[in-house]
Amino acid sequence: MPRITPKTLLKAYRINPLLPLLLPECRTIDQAKIEYKWLSQELPLKKKNYNNIRLLKACQLRFRHYPLQYILKTQPFGNIIINCKPGVLIPRWETEEWCLKLINNVKIINDLKVLDLCTGTGCIPILLAHSLISYQKNTNFKGQLIGVDVSPIAIDLAKENSRQLASNIDGTSLSSVLQFIQGDILNQNNIINKNAHFDIITCNPPYIHNFIRAASVRCYEPKLALYGNLIFYQNLIDKWINRTDSFIYEVGDMNQVQFLYQKLKTLNSKDTWKVGFAKDSNDQVRCVYGYKSNNTRLPMNHIFEKFGQILC
Repeated sequence: MPRITPKTLLKAYRINPLLPLLLPECRTIDQAKIEYKWLSQELPLKKKNYNNIRLLKACQLRFRHYPLQYILKTQPFGNIIINCKPGVLIPRWETEEWCLKLINNVKIINDLKVLDLCTGTGCIPILLAHSLISYQKNTNFKGQLIGVDVSPIAIDLAKENSRQLASNIDGTSLSSVLQFIQGDILNQNNIINKNAHFDIITCNPPYIHNFIRAASVRCYEPKLALYGNLIFYQNLIDKWINRTDSFIYEVGDMNQVQFLYQKLKTLNSKDTWKVGFAKDSNDQVRCVYGYKSNNTRLPMNHIFEKFGQILC
């Protein structure tokens, strides 16, 4: 990454003395100005002098690569706002992108059953619940969405986000369709009722297996939610594949897609699975998905028809 030149630092300082503090993360003056505007507008307002000190401290934190979302304590995700806090992975636009695509494909299903593993802030099941309830406002949504995470900090935050969403939905009891459970999916059995079967399992697992270049992620976000490689894809095969009709797992590279594809090809099962992958707007492979082509409650071929590219 190229260094920031003294000329750029001086130019930023002349615009606003705090802008140089934002340049290590923002890299350009224009982006630093945008971020400064966000900090100025979204930090809670108090007395004027206190606000100036708080803004300075926020800029100093950003100079040390502290994540913006932990300073502002929120992150937009779809059409909702998700609360963020240290110790819990910050929702990403890449996850938001495939989640919105899924919502568009299931929005008329009023009894959808979803299990979200490694749920973190709860952003995936919460956005799903919010969107389905909002779209089906004239009907009685009867679905069930469950989020599971090993971290008690994450589960507490997911419940907080769920409560905040519930206060914004009139006439609907969110607690009747959305539930969060703390549990270790790698080492615990029967976290979920053993008889429960799901239409879709979603998961943004820890999948990074190499060096993280972004200092804000490497230094401040929870390693528990970042590093993993293949273990969670194997866990899908070992513990969950017989309990769902489809799945969407976020990935970091094509090797993880191929790993899961090969595992399902050799799976001893009466079900026939179709497996594919989807790219994000940056043309990067972002998720692997699969669905049964037979013995399903919902029309999975239709739901995943344009979701991505099916592997041969």
